[in-house]
Amino acid sequence: MKRTGTGTGIRRATILAGFAVSAAFLALAAWRLDRTGVQQAFAHARWWPFVPLAIACYVAGHVLRGVRCRELVRQDAHLSTLTASNIVVVGYAVNNLLPARLGELARAGMLAERTGMPFTRALTVTFLERLLDGIVMVGLLIAAPLVVPVHGWVLQSARVAAPIFGVALALVVLCALAPYRVISLASRLAAPLPASTHDRLVGLVSQITQGVSPLRDARRLPSIVTLSVLVWLAEAGMFVFAMSCFHLPALYGRAVVVMAATNLGILLPSSPGFIGPFHWFCMQALAGFGVPEATSFSYAVLVHLTFYAPVTLWGVAAMGWYGIELGTVLAMQRAGRLLDPKSAGGLPVRVITPLVRASREPAPSRLLQSICEALLPDHDLPDRAAAVQRVCAFVAGQTAALPWYLRLAMTLGLSGFSMTVLITHARPFSSLPLARRRRIVAAWAWGRLAIARQLFRPLRSTALLAWYEDAAVSAATERSAEEPRPCAIIEAPHG
Repeated sequence: MKRTGTGTGIRRATILAGFAVSAAFLALAAWRLDRTGVQQAFAHARWWPFVPLAIACYVAGHVLRGVRCRELVRQDAHLSTLTASNIVVVGYAVNNLLPARLGELARAGMLAERTGMPFTRALTVTFLERLLDGIVMVGLLIAAPLVVPVHGWVLQSARVAAPIFGVALALVVLCALAPYRVISLASRLAAPLPASTHDRLVGLVSQITQGVSPLRDARRLPSIVTLSVLVWLAEAGMFVFAMSCFHLPALYGRAVVVMAATNLGILLPSSPGFIGPFHWFCMQALAGFGVPEATSFSYAVLVHLTFYAPVTLWGVAAMGWYGIELGTVLAMQRAGRLLDPKSAGGLPVRVITPLVRASREPAPSRLLQSICEALLPDHDLPDRAAAVQRVCAFVAGQTAALPWYLRLAMTLGLSGFSMTVLITHARPFSSLPLARRRRIVAAWAWGRLAIARQLFRPLRSTALLAWYEDAAVSAATERSAEEPRPCAIIEAPHG
C-alpha cells in the first residue's frame, strides 16, 4: 500500500509540475506583451486560403505517420493506412486532453488492440516512432544554417539534444542488430533475482527487441527513414502558411527552424496540449528572425490552434468509432498485480481488478442505483432489494477506486446518458418503470454506437460479477438447480 501511495504521489507531483511549467512559460510569453499589437496582427491576418492549407499540411503529416506506423508493424500485422493514421491521431488527441503524455500509452494500447501484438512491443514501436521524430528534428536544426541564419540558442538546443537522441539510437540499433546478445545480457544481469522476476525482465527485453526489428530489414529501413523526414517536411508546411497569414516572409527554411525548435521545447513536461512551452519557444524562434513580439505571439497562438483543434476532433471521433476508453491501458497496467506463484500452481496470475470490498464504500447515486437495477437479471429472491443494494454499493466502490481521469470520463458519460433520457422520455431515468429502464439500458449497452457500449461495459461487468458473487444469489441459484424438474414421459412407438 505504501508503494501504491508513493507512486500516486509521484504522479500527482509530476502533473502539478507540468501545469506549473505551462503557467510559467505562458507568463513569460505574455510578459509585457503589447495587446494592441496582438489585436492588430489578428485584425490584419489573411485567413483564406492559408489556414485551410496549414491544416491540410498538418493532416498530411499525420497520414504519413500512419503510413510509417503501418510499415513498422508490417511484419506482425496488416494495418490499413486509415486505421494506422487513426491510431497515431488518438495518441496526439489524448496528449491534448490529458496530462503526463498519457497519449503514448493510449496509442500503444490501441495499436496492441488493433494488431494483437503484446502491449510492450506496441509501446516499443511508439517509442521508436518518437525516437525517429527526434533524430529528424535535431538533424534539420543542425543542417538549417546551410540555408538560413539560425539563432545561437536554437543551435545550442540541438547540440544538447543530439547526444541524448544519439545514445537512445545506439541502444535501439544494438537491440535491433544483436537481439540475442541483448537478451542473453539481460538474463545474466537478472540471474540473481527471483525466477519469476528474471523471466518477466527477459520477456520484456525480448518484446523490446522484437519491437525494433524493422530496423534490421534493409529493404524497409530506407522507406521508414524517408517517411520520417517527409512527416516533418509536411508539418513545416503548416508553419509556412501560418507565416503568410501574418504577412511574414514565407521562407521554408525559417519554418523548418521554428518548427524544430518549438517541438524540441515541448519535450518538457507541461499541461495537456503543451500550452505555454509551445508559445514561448515558438516566439523565441521567430524572434531570432527579427519578428516583433506581438506578431510572434499571434503566430504561436494561430499555429497552436491549427494543430490542436483538428487533431483533437479527429482523435475524439476515432475513439468514438473504435470504442476506445481514455486511460484504460494505463489503468490495467497499474492495477495489474502478480499473485504468489504458489497459489496458482506455479503459474503467474494477473489480477486486473481486485475483488476486495472497501471498508467504507461510498453511497451510490440514485442514477447509478437505477442503472444497476436495470442491468441485473430478474431472479426471484426472498430479499431481492437488499441484494440489489449490496451490488450497487459494490459498483459505487469500484467506480470510486478508479483513477481520477477515468472517474471524470465515467461521470461525463453518465451525465450525457441522463440528459439524453430526460430529453427523449421527458422524465428522469430513475423515475421510469423498471421494464422501460431495462429497454433503454439494453439499447445503449448493445447498440451501434461504440462509445455508448464502452460506457456500460464496465458497469454491466462489475454489477453482474457482484450479483453472482452475492451469498443470497448464490444460495438461491443452488436451490433452483437442486429442485426436481418435471419431465414428459414419451412412449416408444409399437411395432
